[in-house]
Amino acid sequence: MNHSQTVHIAVISDEGYAYPTTVMLASAKHNKKKESKYCIHCISNGMTSFSKNQIKALAEDDFEVLMYEIEDKEKYNSIDIVLGGTWSISTIIKTDIPEILNSFEKVLFLDGDILVTKDLTDLWNIDIQDYLLAAAPGLAQERAKIYNTETYFNAGVLLMNLKQWREDRIPEKVWEQFRDDPSQYPLCEQDVFNKVCRGRVRYLPYIWNCYAVACRLERTLEYVNELYQTQFGSWEEMETQAAVFHYVWYKPWRDRCLPHASLWQKYHDLSPYGNTALIYPPPPAPSRSYHLKVKLFGFIPLLSVKDRERLCSIRIVGIELFRVRKNNRKRVLSFLYIPVATWRV
Repeated sequence: MNHSQTVHIAVISDEGYAYPTTVMLASAKHNKKKESKYCIHCISNGMTSFSKNQIKALAEDDFEVLMYEIEDKEKYNSIDIVLGGTWSISTIIKTDIPEILNSFEKVLFLDGDILVTKDLTDLWNIDIQDYLLAAAPGLAQERAKIYNTETYFNAGVLLMNLKQWREDRIPEKVWEQFRDDPSQYPLCEQDVFNKVCRGRVRYLPYIWNCYAVACRLERTLEYVNELYQTQFGSWEEMETQAAVFHYVWYKPWRDRCLPHASLWQKYHDLSPYGNTALIYPPPPAPSRSYHLKVKLFGFIPLLSVKDRERLCSIRIVGIELFRVRKNNRKRVLSFLYIPVATWRV
């Protein structure tokens, strides 16, 4: 394929995420315009031959699939990614895309928990010559103050200027942050990218990274309109225009009752896994949760303490200042999402 006429897409997956990643690629292929050409660069972190072949089965003349295998895993295993977190090393392999794809100047990175519902050529053609990357604002905007950024972006959809990353030694700068104190970055490489790329990000409209499910379940329409400077009158209006659905926090292959789980089922059926029944895990056992609220004059929030099975969060005047993450017997106390103490019970 001719590089200049092709949309180059990078994905990273281990065996645990190979299944949804394949469905994501099937959705991208299904919604690609006839005249568009995609080249998929699939970076494997221990995927089985079966899973690799499932992705390769999507290949056609205008949908090329290239496989890469991470050989030196010791580099990633040496980093204690997040204090008390649950991230896999596949997450920080993203940092090394400029070196893995060292003959390319630009690539579109897509997370595996995504569906692509429209052609990606318009996204690919966005000019990022003067930027390190283009990305859409994320939902955790309280983190913008932590890293002194204008807007905190989500790292699930990244249009990356690989040439500039190499020239400015961005991968090395990211690795320096991980080696110095990885506990500062509870959202892993997303936090570090926001810090290191500060001031050199082109912000994308929401259509290229729409958190439809998380927004419906965790945010209000007013919040979304303020974040994206839009004037949507309903969730349906917002979602109709979206080109990329990102299932942050909630995964449709685990819960058939989620909003838009049927959309994910549609592309599952169109993927190489389509002849396999989608088996959902059993629902988790009911867990106890406690919620203490203190309000001034009955409506001004002063204190909110929500204690759940895996997490206890403390909000003061509406701002979440403290949280305690519970991981088996380990407890991690964070202030403004930055881990400050750990102990065992």
